[in-house]
Amino acid sequence: NISEAFSDGLKKNKVDVSTESIQQFLKKVTSLGDIKKGEVLIIARNQTDAADQLLIQIPPRFSEVVSTKEKWTTSILKIWSGEPADAGITALQITLFK
Repeated sequence: NISEAFSDGLKKNKVDVSTESIQQFLKKVTSLGDIKKGEVLIIARNQTDAADQLLIQIPPRFSEVVSTKEKWTTSILKIWSGEPADAGITALQITLFK
């Protein structure tokens, strides 16, 4: 389950997953269901003075935005750029950060 994997990655990197913003993000990720072979998950971040926003998308079937005044989106990036929670993220980091 992708939501559990994201939650594990956040916890591994000492991100407080009980905050309202992180909980909203994890609920949206849970609602997208399983990612099927051939689908692409897009997560895009937009930070402004007024809000932190995260777009979660699996085109064309799913598109949601989490937007709050709290500064939180940098924490989400730790799933991929922080300490890996599993072998899959380790392999991804090796590929991305060669």
